[in-house]
Amino acid sequence: MTEIEKDLNNTDKCIQTLMKISCVVSSENTKAQNAVNEIADSLLGKLLHGTDERTMATISNSILVHIGLLKSEDKVKPVADPSGPMLVLSHVVKQSYFPKLARDILQVFFGRPHERLDKCQQSKHLLLQSLYQV
Repeated sequence: MTEIEKDLNNTDKCIQTLMKISCVVSSENTKAQNAVNEIADSLLGKLLHGTDERTMATISNSILVHIGLLKSEDKVKPVADPSGPMLVLSHVVKQSYFPKLARDILQVFFGRPHERLDKCQQSKHLLLQSLYQV
């Protein structure tokens, strides 16, 4: 975890790391999901502590880029399968450290039809449920 914590000043790098780690998560493997959720809580809890609105928008943007819903100016390659990251996000968005502004932004983008998301309906459904429950 210390290597990851070195990147806490680089929002995009933190989100990229979280998205890569989240790719191992599946709805069938609760052990992996719980482990990644703990990492996400630790990483994002520290990253989001005392952030301003600009940083919150940057975090939302970075998540959307790494999942493949927005294009990046830096040629970021999105994760191959967004289902794992969406399962982790369904946990993350319910946490008190995750800002309402970021939730609202994600709600707009994940609520729209998109071919990347339509391939993983179960994960998308769980994330949208979480976004609307909070």
